[in-house]
Amino acid sequence: MADKKPAKKKSSIGTSRSRSQGTSGRSSSSRNDQVTRLPRRKAKKKSPVKALIFAGVITIALVAVWLVWFSSVFAVKSVQVTGVDKALEQQVLAAAPVPMGEPIIKVDTAAIGEAVQGALPWVASVDVRRGYPSDIVIAVTPRVAVAQSTDGQAIDADGIAYHSPTALPKKLLTINGTDPDALGTAVRIFKQLPPQIAQKIASLTAKSRDDVSFTFGSGAVVRWGNDQKGDQKIAVLTALLPRRARMYDVSAPELPTTFDENPKKNPKPKPTASASTDPAPAVNAPSVAPSDPFADEGSIN
Repeated sequence: MADKKPAKKKSSIGTSRSRSQGTSGRSSSSRNDQVTRLPRRKAKKKSPVKALIFAGVITIALVAVWLVWFSSVFAVKSVQVTGVDKALEQQVLAAAPVPMGEPIIKVDTAAIGEAVQGALPWVASVDVRRGYPSDIVIAVTPRVAVAQSTDGQAIDADGIAYHSPTALPKKLLTINGTDPDALGTAVRIFKQLPPQIAQKIASLTAKSRDDVSFTFGSGAVVRWGNDQKGDQKIAVLTALLPRRARMYDVSAPELPTTFDENPKKNPKPKPTASASTDPAPAVNAPSVAPSDPFADEGSIN
């Protein structure tokens, strides 16, 4: 009896592959069905109201630009000057290059201020503003004279010398010098001094910022140096003034010096009558003591 051969097993690879292909095919088709079944979004229609509003805004903006930049509605029609009187106002107007009739937005206010300050040295500062709709306002701050130079120029608190457009005050302090830095130092020194010393000064001399001196009405000279250590120099000078010297050097307050001290002298004694052959010898009149040129300095204490 012949042996039976075992039956061959059916290959499952083809079956599983076909199954997977069938499954994948069905899933692909189902996905395609889902994609095709999605509703299409309808395009939004633009609202005519919004379009009209947008067009209106653009139109208004364009009109505003034209009015401000190109029309004569906001053009310069007048110029106002503040901070000075009528007489000086005319000088400012003559020096200010204001373009009349030009749109006010285009006016270079900084250039106008620089032109005024450059043409008028007595002007300390200028502020040019636009006064809508059609005015340019020039605010001027004039310099204030605190001293004068030997050639009659005014000197302000910053030590700047200039020709004043108005009459200078009487009994204004005189400063000898031309260097701007030295003049400024001299002004600062004078402002540091207490009234009991400042009111006795007849003139100031400023050769440099480190060589400033002043002269009292009596002729005595004080070498002050620069504007440093002001309080210490004031204390030293106050202590030295009773010595009635021709010069006081407090430029180095740690080592002050006096020159040509001249204390008040006593009156000379009356001369005695001498023997003479004349029957009535002449008697000389008593001599008078010389006046003390430093009497006012001694009164500071």
